[in-house]
Amino acid sequence: MLSEVTKESPYYSSVGKLSSNKTVVRPAMIYGAECWPAKKKHTNKINVAEMRMLSRLRWFGHLNRRPIEAPVRKIELLDFAYVQRGRGRPKKTWQETTRSDLSYLNLDKNLVIDRA
Repeated sequence: MLSEVTKESPYYSSVGKLSSNKTVVRPAMIYGAECWPAKKKHTNKINVAEMRMLSRLRWFGHLNRRPIEAPVRKIELLDFAYVQRGRGRPKKTWQETTRSDLSYLNLDKNLVIDRA
């Protein structure tokens, strides 16, 4: 429900979306923590997961602000479908991970262009 309200709303800024991340998403990540003692190891893992997600999204913003002719953008558009992978579950690509991070935080892909 929160994603439906915040995704298309012109009244809800990106700062508000990130603050809702701390009030809605973080408690969902540590749901059930009252049943087990939250040790420093657990809180560090949660902080690491959040920082990795934000770092990927910062790089995504930097990448999308570059012109299409930039070498880093050309690499992003490469298709590795012809590469034969080993057994087991296929690894997630960078684009799949970024797409899931954006949907997890209810952010729009076009938000990276507006830096104000």
